[in-house]
Amino acid sequence: YVLVSKPLTWESAQKFCRENYVDLATVTTNEENQRLMKVSAGVIVLFGWIGLNKNALDSHIWQWSDGESMSFSNWIISQPDNYNENESCVVLSLFGWNDVVCTLAFPFFCSWRFV
Repeated sequence: YVLVSKPLTWESAQKFCRENYVDLATVTTNEENQRLMKVSAGVIVLFGWIGLNKNALDSHIWQWSDGESMSFSNWIISQPDNYNENESCVVLSLFGWNDVVCTLAFPFFCSWRFV
């Protein structure tokens, strides 16, 4: 994973990751979640986009940016809460995951592969 410190909206962050790396970060295990936390260690980042968002056709389904279904989660207690009925994207924080409005701007995590 790589942390991009420039705050962007979720959609812009997804586009940036796809153009420069692979995609927004997909987190399928606790080990991957811990790796993301290590990437952000020492950097003052309260929240960072990950690739989790609501399915466009069924807002009750969470899926990753690459279309993969969510099989692991690390929600903060009482999250996701869909506050004001418009929180469809997810940020990672020191305390876990939180659903937030997709048009907010945050730093973000991209997945990448060695070539």
